[in-house]
Amino acid sequence: MSASPEDDLRNSVHLFLLAAAWLLSSFASAEPFRAAISRLSVPGETSFDVLIAYPTAASETELVEGPFKFRASKDGPIAPDSVFPIVLFAKGNGSAAGSPLVHHDLILRLAREGFVVVAPYYPNTPRPFITRPRQTRSALEAAAADERLSGHVDPNRIGMTGYSFGGAVTLIMAGAKPNLALLSAYCREHGDDLKACEGVSTDGSWANIPSRRSDYVIPLKALVLLEPLGAPFGSDDLIALNMPILIYRALQSDLRADGNALSLVRNLPGSPRQASVPGGHGIFLAPCPPTLNVLCSDPPDVDRIAIHDRVGDEVVDFFRSNL
Repeated sequence: MSASPEDDLRNSVHLFLLAAAWLLSSFASAEPFRAAISRLSVPGETSFDVLIAYPTAASETELVEGPFKFRASKDGPIAPDSVFPIVLFAKGNGSAAGSPLVHHDLILRLAREGFVVVAPYYPNTPRPFITRPRQTRSALEAAAADERLSGHVDPNRIGMTGYSFGGAVTLIMAGAKPNLALLSAYCREHGDDLKACEGVSTDGSWANIPSRRSDYVIPLKALVLLEPLGAPFGSDDLIALNMPILIYRALQSDLRADGNALSLVRNLPGSPRQASVPGGHGIFLAPCPPTLNVLCSDPPDVDRIAIHDRVGDEVVDFFRSNL
């Protein structure tokens, strides 16, 4: 006896669902990308290097740079037949030079998940509010011009992550206006907020410095701020920021939350997503080698590796949803 039209329809739907389940299971079980890193030189009045981390199919090996040890493919080819979003990454520490590899676990996690990360090795500068955005823009331009990445990055899908002072740089790159008069007034009243106020003049000499938009703003689609310096920004200084923003704060930080992370939450024009983790200001640095333990000593009940696993999951999901 021939099948009825209803039976044919049921069989077709059943086959479709089986095929869809097979495809989903295939995607779920597919191996993620591996991470590759390269280092570019950015010329200029003060030249500096930039770390590029990106997806690859090449094998990872153990690499050592200074005190940092991690696994990646050095100068491996970028994964073929794909175009990836870009995530700029700004380290902290204001005027001082340093390596973005203090965040190597998050940077490499993003690369393995299909993002091209551009992270400057910022040089020393006496004027970080001006020079860090310029250097970040130059780093992005150098990465976009690199022949290895050509055709594999999407200039219309750019996000940025910043830690501590790098959070302020991220806001400036997105269109916020740094308000040094406001920062000076904050530090005059809250001189105990040493993380925010080190090197800030409180003698009135900054009182008449106007806040202005940086010349190096780029069209960022999404921001992740890790324990950001927020004191230099009032609501008028942040009015141009209408992209999705995820703000993290550390619950035992010596960077005052009410004047920085929570101040941004109050003053941003939208409603940024908020998250908190246990630990001090340095909890967002990668687990430290013994020579750098001073940067990341945690209380016994704080599991830095577990926290970084959680933050990595959340940051990847956030950028995937918004880039």
